[in-house]
Amino acid sequence: MTDLRSRALVSAFVIFAVLLLFLRSFRSAGVVFMTIAFSVLISLNLIYFGGMTLNLLTLMGLAMGFGLIVDNAIVVLESVFRRWQAGRAAVDAATEGTRQVVLPILTSTATTLIVFVPFVYLQGELRVFYVPLAIVVALTLGASLLVAFTFIPALAARVLPRVRRDEAATDQAPRSQPGATGIVRESATSDNARFGDALV
Repeated sequence: MTDLRSRALVSAFVIFAVLLLFLRSFRSAGVVFMTIAFSVLISLNLIYFGGMTLNLLTLMGLAMGFGLIVDNAIVVLESVFRRWQAGRAAVDAATEGTRQVVLPILTSTATTLIVFVPFVYLQGELRVFYVPLAIVVALTLGASLLVAFTFIPALAARVLPRVRRDEAATDQAPRSQPGATGIVRESATSDNARFGDALV
């Protein structure tokens, strides 16, 4: 158990490092990483209460679900950010952005689950080995949907500023020095552009 715990900590560090490398944003990487953590935690609880044990096959099921967990998280987060960048309030952007991608995410998840439907009809030793794998994948994907549609919008509504910095700079322009206004607006715009590029 100690060895498994240490490997889990190392894996968590590597996952966060990879997310940070590709997303290029601590904020985005942190949200996606917490999404993975919550999804795995929910899946482990479902596995425990379902009477299954952690073994090579169930761990493989968790690993197979990681990819779609990350995809769902990034799609929802990017949709929310686009609406916030368009001028919507943080709460409205979280609500509208999530609602906009519900159907595409459900469709992509369903196509993945359909692949494992034939496993139900396996017999003998194959059923013993592969049905738990399919169940764990289904539980992981279900947990990822729950987290993507609830946790990410709630967190994004709190993480995103209520007012965009470039809009705030525009509102305060009459009270600012003319030379400083352009610098503030350009800096805010470049920050938003980098964050948007990171989500994509």
